[in-house]
Amino acid sequence: MKAIIIDERTPIFYLTVGDFLALIRKEQKTEKPEQKIPEVFGINKLQEITGYSKNTIYAKTSQNKIPHFKRDNRLFFKAEEIMTWLTANPIKTSLEYSKEMDSELVKGRVV
Repeated sequence: MKAIIIDERTPIFYLTVGDFLALIRKEQKTEKPEQKIPEVFGINKLQEITGYSKNTIYAKTSQNKIPHFKRDNRLFFKAEEIMTWLTANPIKTSLEYSKEMDSELVKGRVV
């Protein structure tokens, strides 16, 4: 029996279930593990999380728009506070907005 060389050009119908599962497992192992955010971190980590430049972060902290604290003239941030701040103003999807307006209309018409 001739061995099949499996690569990206191999048609999927040539694969056995075992071959397919082995490929999936291999792909899952090569995925980058999720990076854990430390409980307290500095401005460099906040840059990674938000994508903001240092200048933007300094401007927002000086205006007290980002929750932060200082120690020895350095900025620090708590992960929980930053995640709460980042998710504080969710924008409703059009479906959520429609459902809300429908319920408001129904409430207004109920006697």
